[in-house]
Amino acid sequence: MEIISLLQYIHPQHYIFAILRRIKRQNANFSVIVTEYRYACNGKEHTMALSREASEAIHFQRSIYNPLPDWKQFDFPAMRKAYTEAMTAIPAAEGTTIQTTRLNNIPVERILVKGASKHILYIHGGGMTMGSPSAGRFMTSHVAVLSERNVTGVDYRLCPEYAFPAALEDCEAVYRALLAEGISPKDIAFLGESAGACLELSLLVRLQQHGLPLPSCVCAISPSVDAQYQSQSMTRNAGTEIIVNQNLPEMMRELYYKDTDPKDPAASPIYADLTSWPPVYFMVCREEILMDESIRMYCKLQEAGVETDLSIVEGLFHTYMLGDLPESHDAFANIAAFFDKY
Repeated sequence: MEIISLLQYIHPQHYIFAILRRIKRQNANFSVIVTEYRYACNGKEHTMALSREASEAIHFQRSIYNPLPDWKQFDFPAMRKAYTEAMTAIPAAEGTTIQTTRLNNIPVERILVKGASKHILYIHGGGMTMGSPSAGRFMTSHVAVLSERNVTGVDYRLCPEYAFPAALEDCEAVYRALLAEGISPKDIAFLGESAGACLELSLLVRLQQHGLPLPSCVCAISPSVDAQYQSQSMTRNAGTEIIVNQNLPEMMRELYYKDTDPKDPAASPIYADLTSWPPVYFMVCREEILMDESIRMYCKLQEAGVETDLSIVEGLFHTYMLGDLPESHDAFANIAAFFDKY
């Protein structure tokens, strides 16, 4: 489904819709992409230029992007270490306290905000092969402050060492621990990006299967929702993707899903019974190969009568809000505003 045909589903009073118009200019010895950031909220449109930091990040990422890496040669332990070190170099938001502990024997990172009474369960991304709660700390700490919520991030087991459903089991164990602490499910919001967004949607399925109460709301940033990766954007956006490797389906089948039925709702939430789901807010970029995954899930939730919001940004890149960009703070404000409704 193209963005134009999606517009018929957008109601300005409920949805934030972002469109960036691309303009190329010459600066020094390389091209800098300058854009206008335009989003509609409550019937009002706002426009701003894409930051120089984001333009330069896009240019650099394009220069190093390998769409078809030989993932069988990946040194996952070294990649995990380098990624976490780079991401944790970005400072957390002021006014937060960071703690590490274990819940139901699963390692977690907690971000505490003074006076907070509500909670975020955070599930990090990283293609199921790397990442950690600390790697997403810049985003989660800012959302925590803006929404006045504490955060518990799950340091779940990764593949290829642990295949499906190990990560999902760890996320469920931590959610159960939060409930055991006396935190009401009505006071818990889910937040996750990429693989973490896939896991949080799968976690909703698993909680339904086990008769557990669902959280108040969910923010899913660029999830995959179908273990078969059948969305048209997987090929249509091959020329604009600059983050996610395009042989992701093969890698995930061999390392993570293995012999799992691809239509198992816990692996592919697009096939789940969605009728009792809490409100879900999707955030995705127009250039991503995973773009249509969010659109498909958004439409399925609408068909099921579930309250769902969708934000599509054109001109940025997969999970850009993990980095310290001016545009990231706009995303944090939108996530916090969504959480504040519940």
